[in-house]
Amino acid sequence: MEEHFVNYTQALALKELGFNEPCFGFYDDIDKQFYQIHSQASSSNNVKNITKAPLKQQVLKWFRDKHHLFANIYEFTTGGFKDGIIPKAWKPECRWKIYKPVGITYSQKDEVLIHVSDNLYRHFYYYEEAESTCIDNLIEIIKEKKS
Repeated sequence: MEEHFVNYTQALALKELGFNEPCFGFYDDIDKQFYQIHSQASSSNNVKNITKAPLKQQVLKWFRDKHHLFANIYEFTTGGFKDGIIPKAWKPECRWKIYKPVGITYSQKDEVLIHVSDNLYRHFYYYEEAESTCIDNLIEIIKEKKS
């Protein structure tokens, strides 16, 4: 179940960016261990030594709602299969892109498409890996925007 949550580094960065939504998981800042709770955690930060661990989907929604940044993680396949038969060992390649709605600008040089995956020539073979890398890039975009 832990793979559905952001990692500790991402959770810390999100905390610095102002993420403060209720979460089902958290990291203990002392031992850096992940803990899942059975009822949603309070949105207050009164508890010391913990960092909230949101679900990856929750983070993508937060970027859409708060920063107007949209992300797509998608399977990408080139070519076809001989006689339409898919080999058993085949795995789809995954990519991601980050974009914003038309009309939302951060600077005069902004484009609608902010960032295409850094895997233009490198493909992720696991959706979760592409998703995590996309979240890292969303975090970096907002960090750059704030500086």
